[in-house]
Amino acid sequence: MKIKYTPTAFSKKHQLHLAAKKISDQLEDADDSNTDEQDVTTRAEAAFNAKFNQAIGIISNALDAGGAPEFAALKKLAVILLDPNSGDPDNRALLDSLSLFEDAASHNDKSSDLIRRGLLTLFLAILENTTVQIAPSITAEKLRLKPLAAGNRLKAATTERAREIATALWVDDKSCSIKTSEMAGKVWAQLVDEGHADQLPDNVERVRIWIRVVAPEYAKAKGRPKKRSA
Repeated sequence: MKIKYTPTAFSKKHQLHLAAKKISDQLEDADDSNTDEQDVTTRAEAAFNAKFNQAIGIISNALDAGGAPEFAALKKLAVILLDPNSGDPDNRALLDSLSLFEDAASHNDKSSDLIRRGLLTLFLAILENTTVQIAPSITAEKLRLKPLAAGNRLKAATTERAREIATALWVDDKSCSIKTSEMAGKVWAQLVDEGHADQLPDNVERVRIWIRVVAPEYAKAKGRPKKRSA
């Protein structure tokens, strides 16, 4: 998972730093469960990445500055964490309450700072709770997709090997007579001999499609190859 809270020298001293670091560590734990499959990105992970990055960016700015975000930033944070389109009445109530907090804070600068700090702590708790809920599903989905990802990598390697074989055989085709369909059969046979049978498709036509990108023009042309004069 390519998201992480990276503290600055100042934010390490901030009282909210441990909460932000805990969130990041939880996400790293979910990712570490599948360290050999870093290229697997689950739907749950993809959906959460943008939300986490935006939220932690707002929070980190506040940590770095040593204070709480202004209400404009807090409203953005609230929308990120409490999706107003979710249909959850509790989320809607929390979003609506922000205007009341802002109104109360507008009468006193000291109260404003305390209220904004309190809201930031609340949003950190919401973000942490979301992380706790999402991390297990990310881990489970990664483990479920692990065999599929491994299979895809083997298939990609087999496809690349098919193109290497075809390229070498066409280089040796001095008479320029081997068409893609014939070459596909040759490549198929060699792949089987090399132990790639389990990664081969159901029919040789797919191999023809694989190797077409490396085929010379004469091999792709329709009809019989033209006879060359001596």
